[in-house]
Amino acid sequence: MNRVVSQRPPVRRANPARPGAAASSRPSEAVLRFRKVLELEQRRGADDGAVIGGIDRFLANARADKGVEAVLNGAPPLPKGYHALSIAQRQAWIRGALAAKPKAPEKKTTKATPKPVATAPSVLAKVPPPADPLDWRSNGMTPR
Repeated sequence: MNRVVSQRPPVRRANPARPGAAASSRPSEAVLRFRKVLELEQRRGADDGAVIGGIDRFLANARADKGVEAVLNGAPPLPKGYHALSIAQRQAWIRGALAAKPKAPEKKTTKATPKPVATAPSVLAKVPPPADPLDWRSNGMTPR
């Protein structure tokens, strides 16, 4: 007896070797681009020419991505910027940034500032806005 059995596709299980299976552990596209730029800068001899505008501008724009910001938080600090470093210091910073583990940003604590005490209203607050010279009602003219 011949029976037709419907063929169902096999059940797919998560495979860590398959792309997208462990997306949370993989770095984002922005982090990969960031690392490629730093690697290019390292190959160029830390001449601050890997990207147009320099590494300082690149870092400022790259911080918009949370993944890159986390890597930069784990990297050595740049108090005066990348451009101010010597070639040897730049190379050391690049090595440190490439080896950095992502780190959550430090929470800045601010002291609560007291609210300003209410003062007498200023004279400027009572001045009406200037009249529109084209408005016939404010310049004393009548419509035609």
